Amino acid sequence: MNRAFEHKGYGRATLMNALLRAYEAAATIGSAFVIVRAIDDGAADFYRKYEFAPLPDQPRKLYLPMKTIEQLVTGQS
Repeated sequence: MNRAFEHKGYGRATLMNALLRAYEAAATIGSAFVIVRAIDDGAADFYRKYEFAPLPDQPRKLYLPMKTIEQLVTGQS
């Protein structure tokens, strides 16, 4: 991993772009949530900052409901 790109906002920008695309696609494919698999505990912590929750017995596999994604990408509370 290249640490030169840490703490520059690229992770957040990439995540928001992916969530926006998932949100837009949900209108067509009807998905209910997004699942991610964190590569390590630091990555899991990153996702938790955006309200991802771990699946039972799988702390590095996290999910985010589409309703929460809608709030994140549209700015609604």
